[in-house]
Amino acid sequence: AILFGLLGSVVGFREAGEALVSEKLYAMLVAFRHSDWVKGAMVLLGAPIFLTFLLLSFFNQLVRRNIVRKDKSNPLTGRRMNVDELNLIFTAKAIHLIAELGQWDWTSVITKAILLGFAYFICMVGVTHWVTLFMAWLNNVLSGASVWTVSAAIFLIAQGLFAIPVVPGVPAYLASGVIIANAGRNEGWSFGLCMCWAVVVAQACKQAAFFVEQKVFGEYFGTALWVRSALGVNTKVTKGIKLIMLAPGVTLHKVFLLVGGPDWPTSVLAGVLGIPAIPCQLGTLPVVIPIGITVLSGGAMTREGATWENMAGGLLMLSGGTPGGS
Repeated sequence: AILFGLLGSVVGFREAGEALVSEKLYAMLVAFRHSDWVKGAMVLLGAPIFLTFLLLSFFNQLVRRNIVRKDKSNPLTGRRMNVDELNLIFTAKAIHLIAELGQWDWTSVITKAILLGFAYFICMVGVTHWVTLFMAWLNNVLSGASVWTVSAAIFLIAQGLFAIPVVPGVPAYLASGVIIANAGRNEGWSFGLCMCWAVVVAQACKQAAFFVEQKVFGEYFGTALWVRSALGVNTKVTKGIKLIMLAPGVTLHKVFLLVGGPDWPTSVLAGVLGIPAIPCQLGTLPVVIPIGITVLSGGAMTREGATWENMAGGLLMLSGGTPGGS
């Protein structure tokens, strides 16, 4: 959605739509939407929404049966309803949807939903908790170290973590706030100074990780023909991305793409396309806002009192709702 919006605002939404429809990737996605994997994902994510829809459909049909006139017309819409439609438990649209769902191979769909749930848990929840526990262990190990030693350790470890595509940035940013706040307090630093320096360290981790992913992973693997073919470097969509990235200066479209796009695909694709590093680094700078919010949340965790606890939770939720916050 972000990519389509950016391309549409640059080359026009009709041209962007035609470009997306004409791509092989779009055709693959259209075919893939009928697979049991997509249906399993729909069950996994949309089951509560579907149950709510059925409940609303039931009450909608109940109201229709009780307000219909003697001539079977709806007083709200004026549409005449036949007897079969009035005798339905749910609305006609809901009945049609249930009939379509009845044609699914539910054994395969439920199996795929379970596998997708396990994959999500391992890649997101499991990895995130592992990183959080690792950072907590690191905080204990570095409890007596200086601010400078702590900062260097966080920077080096973060580069190793960010090299793993499924590792999110939030635990590293939180750890920067927690560990640097503790180290700075031991050296007599004020809380505000600790937070400012923690934001600098976290931002440096983000910028360096983007540079490494772009220059090492992107440019190195970008020389392989199979990689360039898989990414479709000569397609209209990719050329549109390249057009945005090569625009002079730091444009709003470029910032949205660099900050709002997923870390690994954005940085690696920039390397594959041969985008200069300096514009990418400048366009990534606004990510300091969500990073700063996350770091401050970590710093608040080191303070005592209900106010600080509430602030830590609120800031963490806020950082999760901002682009680039993960």
